[in-house]
Amino acid sequence: QVAQKVGGTLCRGLACDGFNVVQNNGETAGQTVFHFHTHLIPRYSGDGMKITWNHGNPSDDELKEMAVKIKQILG
Repeated sequence: QVAQKVGGTLCRGLACDGFNVVQNNGETAGQTVFHFHTHLIPRYSGDGMKITWNHGNPSDDELKEMAVKIKQILG
């Protein structure tokens, strides 16, 4: 809710077309400052900025297996 509110304020104040919300947890995920913080990145149409990752191509069976594990973890 906070990111949405602040992001909306960014869009109005900076006249941007949208924004990315980025939050990294752990060194492997790219975290370099080890406390909780969230990046709100203003975006403009045609800005050429890309936030990408290789999401892989899991099979339906792999996705189902992961869903079962997540359900077990979350109860």
